[in-house]
Amino acid sequence: VRDPQQALLRHIDDIPTYPLSERWIVPMRFREDEAQLFPAQTVEQHVYETIYHFGQIETSMEGQDFIFDVNGKKRPDGYETIVHLRDASNGKTTYGAGRFVMMMLDEIRNATTLDLNRLVTFPCAVTNFVTCPLPPLRNRVPFEITAGEQLPVEHIAQRIQTFHG
Repeated sequence: VRDPQQALLRHIDDIPTYPLSERWIVPMRFREDEAQLFPAQTVEQHVYETIYHFGQIETSMEGQDFIFDVNGKKRPDGYETIVHLRDASNGKTTYGAGRFVMMMLDEIRNATTLDLNRLVTFPCAVTNFVTCPLPPLRNRVPFEITAGEQLPVEHIAQRIQTFHG
């Protein structure tokens, strides 16, 4: 039995973050594609959800050039895009499934910088009963991005339990 009200009974202390740094505000250029639907697989086998692919971001950091896929969902107020990244900090000082920066589609169209200080973890970092998406293959960075949210302080066994068997 899933009980979403369980989360309301627990207070989550702030998730620790790296100090803000201008180093992680990187130049970017968004190349928009015609929005395409595709099924995205999550960590759990055979669990899919419909995701839009909106285009790519071209950026450079730490002397290396990158092209990242930009995906997202349709919301009542427009399209929400996410840049889901995996870097060398994942599983050590940040959540293992990566972190993401979220922007509305209108915002990313006009952006000239990507602020990695805004990297956040997925809900699966604080509860055992949601699935976690995997980052697109090209959205992997070979070094640690020491910006944004770190691992939650609570151990996996202390996460919010929204399922009672």
